[in-house]
Amino acid sequence: MNESRQYWSQAFARGMHLELGDTEAEVAFREAVHILLCCTEQQADRVIPIGNPFQYRDVWLRDGARCVAALAMAGQSAAARELAPTLLDYQWPQGPFLSQRSQLDGTGQALWAFEQVLLRPEPDSTIERYAHAAYRAWQWSERQRTYTRLLGLAFGGLMPLSEPHDAELQNGRAQLVGSDAWMIRGYQAAGRLLEAVHRPNEAQDVRTSRLAYLAAFDSALTRTGSLDIPPSWQRVGVDWGNASVAYPCQALLANDARCRALADRMLADSLAAGLVHYGGGDSLHTYLSADLGAWALLAGESAVANRVLSGLLAWRTGSGGSPEMFDRSGREFGNNLPPHATAAAAIVTLLRNSLIYDDDDTLRITLGPRPVWWAHGAIRQAPTRWGVIDLQFRADERAAWWAWTPVGVPTTLTLPRGFELAGKLADPTWRAVGSHQVTVPPGCATATVAVRPSVSSW
Repeated sequence: MNESRQYWSQAFARGMHLELGDTEAEVAFREAVHILLCCTEQQADRVIPIGNPFQYRDVWLRDGARCVAALAMAGQSAAARELAPTLLDYQWPQGPFLSQRSQLDGTGQALWAFEQVLLRPEPDSTIERYAHAAYRAWQWSERQRTYTRLLGLAFGGLMPLSEPHDAELQNGRAQLVGSDAWMIRGYQAAGRLLEAVHRPNEAQDVRTSRLAYLAAFDSALTRTGSLDIPPSWQRVGVDWGNASVAYPCQALLANDARCRALADRMLADSLAAGLVHYGGGDSLHTYLSADLGAWALLAGESAVANRVLSGLLAWRTGSGGSPEMFDRSGREFGNNLPPHATAAAAIVTLLRNSLIYDDDDTLRITLGPRPVWWAHGAIRQAPTRWGVIDLQFRADERAAWWAWTPVGVPTTLTLPRGFELAGKLADPTWRAVGSHQVTVPPGCATATVAVRPSVSSW
């Protein structure tokens, strides 16, 4: 028993720490990290991530990528980097990453995971092989986009037809929106990996093609005539990859009206606050909800994000595990037993993004803390793309205060929900972003702003 306690004390000490005055959130974070570290398996000289210790002792890119990325976000960099080579095994000679037949989103997911794990908090010494793999994957994708144009497909310039026999449950083959959204995110990751290994020409080629891909994606959405984001370009199938378009994929800006319409539609069908309905009966899906929560943070809808987080935290098992799906009325899991590693990854990711977000060119702080966190919130040893940082934040009815490890990029501070800026900013180099955010220049380490109760719906 003492040996086990010592092992886990050391493991947690290596990672990120939350001090939020919120026992539910703090315990859930530790238990989720515990599950992610436990859901691994030694195979020969390799450690691999597994989805579940019972019926899912395998690696699908849809799950493995999210799990290793969440470990990196949680400060468990060594563990995440030990698992990353497993994902390389799924690259085919032609360039794509496939773990299951026709799941074309796996390529973008693998590249995203490499970026999350190997660039945060600093580039890993092994990054060259991953950058090379990413470049080959980009070349494959560009060929596929060319082929779909030459073949005269209805949505040429996008990923080809596929039938993944998984969550989308198509009634026939279609071109999945999620395949393209994830590939667009993969282009961004590939560009960053190539920049990190000093291959600027290839990185620029990838960035240029990504802009063309984004334009094709937006044009295709317009052509569907959908008011939100359909699961496939042919508008058949079940919502799945389309929920990831704003986050993590950044294929559309979070404030795009179609992202909001999709979130409204999926969450309106919820049978429990914050969790989306998926499948038959009154079944609910945990980690499918989490990307909508991250969208809400980026869109300035922290109340929605808090509802998703509360749903994820509330519907856990007595031992702290999170299921993928469960029946609300009967509290049953069928043969899909918890804990599910991807559900644990969703908790880690949403908690971290509520406090620290670093996926674009600005460090974003306090996008969506729960109200209680503002009394005495702190996060320690948080890895970002600009190094490891600490953060403290406080607020009352008159002022909000932050102190953090300075970084070499601008930092945007978001006020507590229900409050807005009052009076002039204390420093002429600070810039108000609307009435609820302030951006400060690189190198800044502390800020205090006057606030007052908001008259808007914020």
